[in-house]
Amino acid sequence: MHVPKSGGTSVHDALLAALPEGSVSPKRIETRPFKGLDELPHPLRELVVAEERDVDAMSRSGVVSGHFCLHTLMRVAPPESIATVLREPRSRLLSLYAFWRLTPGWDERLNPGRPYDHALRALDEFLAEPQIAPAVDNAVCRILLSGNGDPRIPEFDFISPEHLASVAADAIDRLDQLGFVGVLEHGQGIWEGLSRFFGVRLEPTRENMTASAGDAGAALPIQEPISCRTLDLFNARTAADALVYTHALMPERSEVEARRIRNSSFAAQLVRLGDIAGSSAASARSLGRLIGETESRLAGLAEELSRRDEQLSSCREALNAQKDVVGRLQDDLASYRNWLEGIQRSASWRLTSPLRAAKRRVLGAKR
Repeated sequence: MHVPKSGGTSVHDALLAALPEGSVSPKRIETRPFKGLDELPHPLRELVVAEERDVDAMSRSGVVSGHFCLHTLMRVAPPESIATVLREPRSRLLSLYAFWRLTPGWDERLNPGRPYDHALRALDEFLAEPQIAPAVDNAVCRILLSGNGDPRIPEFDFISPEHLASVAADAIDRLDQLGFVGVLEHGQGIWEGLSRFFGVRLEPTRENMTASAGDAGAALPIQEPISCRTLDLFNARTAADALVYTHALMPERSEVEARRIRNSSFAAQLVRLGDIAGSSAASARSLGRLIGETESRLAGLAEELSRRDEQLSSCREALNAQKDVVGRLQDDLASYRNWLEGIQRSASWRLTSPLRAAKRRVLGAKR
């Protein structure tokens, strides 16, 4: 299950090289039915899954690898036979924007929403465009949950903030059913895991890389600065995916370390964007350093907060212990008072009152 800009093309090419010829399905792309599908050139039409006959063709292959939602893949294989690789969501989205903007030559007939045109706009406008929500708005959750008519996930609009947590929870449930989930930031570890999963040795490759703005044929370079609004839009477009990605990291990482990996990856991708764009490299590096410094400060504050919590917990324990002591003393005092009042109300105490008075007079006379 290839999540765009998460190393899927490299995995596909490695499978082609390692498996016998004809083992890997030629079907690579899932798209909505649209007018003119049969008019596509034959090599391009062979890549597309848009009709039932295309699903039947996939089911006859040993391995299927491409841009498919989980619902489609589960029509040809059980979930434990499905693998995927995740990438830090903001880094993935930034890489997708740069790729669409700087890499020409993609056939627009496979993408009726014309996302490549939108990628020529400023980054904040690109992230705020609802027409390309299927590709930019929490794409991992959409890939895992689409196909079932989920009312929380509109086709050409963003997922409402009130639904993000529940969408992420359901996506995590689906993800946990898969046979293998790799994390791109683990590097060599994903290739070892995929090799075990497919039962063949897969050699790492680097394919489908984003062109530099200085390369021949590249489209418009990226010169817009990264603003606070842009960062807020990145967080909004990846909020649910971030929960899914963190879940994939957590078995091996603490929450603090998972957050560090997320922010470090995003900062590195910002620097990468600057290197690709050329003139914006300095501002991207500066922002990357700022994110790194902010993360360090947050980690320090987290440690200090943890120490304060421990101290506060100790103080609470000591206070509760003192409260217990005070409570026991108050109970004892009340018992003594009740005992004394009982004696003073007794008949023997009243009868012996003259004797006690006489004793006090005698003692007083002696003094």
